[in-house]
Amino acid sequence: MKKFLLIAAGLLIATPVHAMDLPTYDPEAAADRQMAALDADHSKTLDGAEFERAAAAHFQAIDSDGDGMLSGDEVYNARYANRPRMLKSSSRGKQIANLMKRWDTNKDSMISMDEKLQNRRAEFRFIDRNEDEIITREELVAHWQRRKVEMESSQKRDSKSKD
Repeated sequence: MKKFLLIAAGLLIATPVHAMDLPTYDPEAAADRQMAALDADHSKTLDGAEFERAAAAHFQAIDSDGDGMLSGDEVYNARYANRPRMLKSSSRGKQIANLMKRWDTNKDSMISMDEKLQNRRAEFRFIDRNEDEIITREELVAHWQRRKVEMESSQKRDSKSKD
């Protein structure tokens, strides 16, 4: 028993603090949640309009000051709202810079609705592997499986760089 406790304690110490705040998920459950949230017509598929409506609603929910633009802080706070350690993280500035690099295509330090929709359209095309302009549950599951692999690879790279 003592040996088990020592091993468990060692693993906790060896785990980077930021990795404990990263989400873990089941790709099938994530796909089902996303389908349920976005499938407005209950067709069990997603079309571009459903994807865009959800993106617009998400944009408005994140826009806490109501100015029609998203700041890096607004995006960061929304993304990590359920992970208090990340909200206080010393890497906050770096994380915001990474978020803005991805979303702020015109580099004005703000994200407009057009930029958000442009990114969501690209994401829709990426998920829609057979290019039929409809996303099926199977395509969503495959997408979340790819995301899980990417996240795990990123965690491994981060832990190796901390060594």
